[in-house]
Amino acid sequence: MVSLGVLTGETYSDANAVSYDGTVIVGKSGSSSGSKAFRWTQGTGMQNLGVLTGHTFSEATTLNSDGSVVIGKSIGSGVSRAFRWTQSTGMQNLGTLSGNAHSSAKAVSENGSVIVGDSEGGASGTRAFKWTEATGMQSLGTLTGGSYSRASTISADGKVILGYSNSSSGERAFIFINQIQDLENLQNSVVDVANGVAASVDRNTHIARRLRQDTCTIADQAQGCIGLSGLASSLLQGTNAFGGSIMGSYKATETVRVGASVGLYGESIVSQTINPDYGVGIGAYADIRLSQIAAFNSQAYIGVRIDGSWFYTDAEITRGAGYSDVQQETGSSNFNTGTAGLQIYANHVATSNLLLHSYLGTYWEGTGQNGYTEQGVADTNTRISSQFYNAASATMGIDAAYRLTSNMQLTFGVGLEADFYADGIQVSGISNIPGLTDFTIGADTARNWVRPTLKAGLAYTFTNLGILELDTQVFSPRYQKKLGADLSLKYSVSF
Repeated sequence: MVSLGVLTGETYSDANAVSYDGTVIVGKSGSSSGSKAFRWTQGTGMQNLGVLTGHTFSEATTLNSDGSVVIGKSIGSGVSRAFRWTQSTGMQNLGTLSGNAHSSAKAVSENGSVIVGDSEGGASGTRAFKWTEATGMQSLGTLTGGSYSRASTISADGKVILGYSNSSSGERAFIFINQIQDLENLQNSVVDVANGVAASVDRNTHIARRLRQDTCTIADQAQGCIGLSGLASSLLQGTNAFGGSIMGSYKATETVRVGASVGLYGESIVSQTINPDYGVGIGAYADIRLSQIAAFNSQAYIGVRIDGSWFYTDAEITRGAGYSDVQQETGSSNFNTGTAGLQIYANHVATSNLLLHSYLGTYWEGTGQNGYTEQGVADTNTRISSQFYNAASATMGIDAAYRLTSNMQLTFGVGLEADFYADGIQVSGISNIPGLTDFTIGADTARNWVRPTLKAGLAYTFTNLGILELDTQVFSPRYQKKLGADLSLKYSVSF
């Protein structure tokens, strides 16, 4: 430990900051009557930087990287002033914001051209400031609902300022480049993208499963059918999708049926962060009746169903939506979901009016989320990398169809899905947001490994072999805490 000494006539000294290479030190040296700012080097020793005109005391707060620029405050006559010192100019008064009595300098850029600090003691209230030779002292303002702000530090290039401000949400850290922003909300806006991706994956996989299962109803003694359906999905989640599909089924043999569907979904809502523009997909299946067995003094048909689907959604991502004191940034992305499944089932004719359909199966689904880059018109921007999410699940359940009249049929059922495995939803990328320069963030929504489904519906058969079906179901999504719900209306014509 080496003593730096004191200024002439003083009794103590405090070192406050050191240059990048450790050769220049600044601080204050004083006595009970006050202090003076100093700059120390090995060659010159402790140098008195003086005070501003009319002042009595001064203190050096910090210095730039090579020690050529020193900043701090000078005090006298009941006021304080931020100063900037260089060997050629001496101590320069930086002034105050309009209406204020005091100012102090807190941090300086690497080349010494940009200084930040606080100005207070007047009608303007306490405000963080930014100073340059060209612009003078500029107020950074406050967060929404705030009455004060203070600057803490500045980036080496002088472009990014950090500090804190009170606000309607309490005292919060801020970041300032061209506009003051709430740093916590800014960071949370990226977390919200991860939550929006989780909701989008849920939405995509759910509609993909619907397309895989879409089947028009072939009337008795008919060879095939075509159908048209409309769907309103996920009404209870706030993750809404509206659209429909065209489908067809054909009885290739007495034991084999095949079919396909094409779906189109218009603009819907996933969250304030993610807004899909449209979605399109296809599904196909093959249903093979294997054998007939006797069960419970009646007949049951055993069969297997193989199906799959693909669904694509184009989406706009708006980071910062719904947050206060955060600039909104946008980017385009899309989601591609593929799914395939195998199901073994039994159709049991319990009575002349009641048909039971029990099933046990497994399916795989994978969703790719295309990365996006924000347009970069705001202070901060983010790049999200592409991700792929997999899941494999078992499914089981029983459905019932009860004939009320010769034309009217009531359907109801209960199902259960259980995951063998499912990837957690996370987003990775880079940004110029402090704390998130290189990040991987997981969605904070719950993952439901076991998910029940309840179904109910009504079907009416017309004399021209047309069948109108109204179906509802309530289900538990994989990545959402809330329940989802579907309402669909389908019309099939047999031939």
